[in-house]
Amino acid sequence: MSTDTIAVLFRHQDTADQAVADLKAANFSPEVIDKDQGSSLEGLSDKLTGLGLSADLVQYFVAGAESGKILVVLPGGEQNPQALKVLKPRGGDYGSGFKGLVDETIIAFSLDDEVEGLSIEALPQGMEGRRGSMPMD
Repeated sequence: MSTDTIAVLFRHQDTADQAVADLKAANFSPEVIDKDQGSSLEGLSDKLTGLGLSADLVQYFVAGAESGKILVVLPGGEQNPQALKVLKPRGGDYGSGFKGLVDETIIAFSLDDEVEGLSIEALPQGMEGRRGSMPMD
């Protein structure tokens, strides 16, 4: 994923709504893609590719949106490290291998629908990491 663009899938509408409200309260302008609320998925693949996401992540996020998950996208910008701090408490699925810099710690998020939690690996820069879990949305 482009280090500037943030894309996150939410399984529950209320969690996605709160994440969007948090972002807007912090003066960000996220785009919400929710097929159940009438958002068009046409051209989503091209749009995500144009925002710098890898082909694998584009395919992952399109499949998630098509399956009824809510996709929140925040195009690249200088303030996106702050946006990650705003989003972090809401959980969500950032796609396998996504790394975002939050408080000088690399956070890698992945979510498996078969698992009842969000797997997190926190690796302080240049140091051995620790593993844990966090409730998902």
